[in-house]
Amino acid sequence: MTEANDPRDRDRRTLRAVLAGQDDPSRVELEVHLSGGAPSERYEFDAKIPGSGRMTGTLRDELTGQNQRIDRELDPAGRRDLMGRLSSTNLLDGPRLQPPFPADTVVGQIRARVDGRVVDEWYVLLDPSQASNSAAAEPQPAQQALRVLMALAE
Repeated sequence: MTEANDPRDRDRRTLRAVLAGQDDPSRVELEVHLSGGAPSERYEFDAKIPGSGRMTGTLRDELTGQNQRIDRELDPAGRRDLMGRLSSTNLLDGPRLQPPFPADTVVGQIRARVDGRVVDEWYVLLDPSQASNSAAAEPQPAQQALRVLMALAE
């Protein structure tokens, strides 16, 4: 199978085009899962943004007592804006973190789907100072993308 016909490569090109505003954002679904922390200080954030643009999920922070459901509609302009902000983080081409991570670290995962197929995923530390190596302690594109996605829940 040539690269041009490989479905995964084709889906990555589609994801890149959607983030650049050159394809239909309804083809991309984003999932975010963030969890970790010490006992009684656990933090969990789960959200999905399907092609329809309705963000749903939950946020639970044991330290602050915050516990909320997320249900927010993004109109087409809002979805295009979100994709542009994610593109500006250099998410697709930037350096990536890989597990394992230190215990009690709040670790996130961002997953992108195109037309229902998983295309890519990124790991991110909520607090880069928890990184076990200096390269991971630097701001990562996935960390910036996580901030963009979490801001939608506010």
